[in-house]
Amino acid sequence: MNSVAEFIDRIDTVALLERGWDIVRWHLVREKLWQRSESRCGRDIWQGIDWKRAAIGTTGVFMYRIAKRIVRYVTGQSTIARAAATAVASITAAVSSGVRTNETDARVKNGWIIASEMLISKDLEEDEEQVEKIGEQAVSSDEKVSTEALEQVRSIAVWVGRRKEVGQCEDEHEDRKRLWRAEEAFVEAALSVHASVEGIIRDIRRRAAESVNWNNNGSSLQQIWTTLHEDSSWPEWASAGAVSRGSRGGVNWVTIGFQGLDPTDDFRGSGRYGLDCLFSFVENHTLSACEIIVGSRSPEIHLDSVRAAWYSAALAGIHVSAFILELGDTVELRHWLNTCIMIKWQMSSHVSGNWVRELMDELYGYIFIEFHKVWKNEVKLGTIKTILDFESAFRRFKNMITERIGKLHIPISHSEFRTYWEIVEKKRD
Repeated sequence: MNSVAEFIDRIDTVALLERGWDIVRWHLVREKLWQRSESRCGRDIWQGIDWKRAAIGTTGVFMYRIAKRIVRYVTGQSTIARAAATAVASITAAVSSGVRTNETDARVKNGWIIASEMLISKDLEEDEEQVEKIGEQAVSSDEKVSTEALEQVRSIAVWVGRRKEVGQCEDEHEDRKRLWRAEEAFVEAALSVHASVEGIIRDIRRRAAESVNWNNNGSSLQQIWTTLHEDSSWPEWASAGAVSRGSRGGVNWVTIGFQGLDPTDDFRGSGRYGLDCLFSFVENHTLSACEIIVGSRSPEIHLDSVRAAWYSAALAGIHVSAFILELGDTVELRHWLNTCIMIKWQMSSHVSGNWVRELMDELYGYIFIEFHKVWKNEVKLGTIKTILDFESAFRRFKNMITERIGKLHIPISHSEFRTYWEIVEKKRD
């Protein structure tokens, strides 16, 4: 009996409840994103529906809303207000103790709570649409998310208006007014980060919808070819059969991993976004690009062979960009982006559209390089025997990467992230 009582005493009830809220919120965001994806594609979510999943999802939303209303009634605060208050309290304590990683952790965790609430709250749907448009405009124009633009959003305007009222109130203690200002500033920061996340996702979808053709994009493809073949790491044997009079640009695109004489035909699934990713990877990571393309085959393998373990490197790169587009409908990618951008925001108080694009390019590079490593390892283990195993191998790989992203297992080379990623690793251990 005593041992049971001691066990109960050891349980951190608050931490347990918080963990439960986090799990419920994660699944609700996942369901919301799935519904948005189906609606965007013009599919009826009720056609061929999994009724068990629908029942669980509907019940979950209903229970979550009831729980939210009870907590709001008891505390007198909304979910966003509580997250802001918790963040400011934790940040203040972290700054006082000098533990910077605790400050980062508080910003990331509570920023994600606010972003999740924007996504799943029915009352905030119109505001969410405005925030996403603001983010898309900022990313597309290589600017930071405008505070002035965010203040036009109804729910945010309430916070700003309250701040002005607080500033004019002489009866309130100065410390209390300072606390309110800090909470409201955190809400603006969290929504700025959220706008950047949704903005870059909208941006890549927009670029993916733009078709690729030789007249408009041939120069980019020729630059890819030139960069690869002029690099000192490119072997002489890989240039065999490089000239092809019947193909676009007079070169044999099959030798670098395209399927036919016109490389633009391969971008149907990912559009200009797929070309942008491949171009950026080759230009900024030329050595890795050469290693992947050369390592995807060998001098002994004929590029028409279906009995050897090789793959079309450029086509695999296009698969990676299409995979990132799929991730745009997942809670995992949003959580990862929210974490990365919040850390960047903490360091510089703003995030430019160009920086967010670079972050997505780095994610693309990581996934492409990682696929090549996995492919080589599975060939060595005998799991992959021929090029016909590519599709099944890539499906397994996508599941693995999605899980890694959800658990923040994707390392980032930007120096400002290293400290936070170290603490994430320690928590896992």
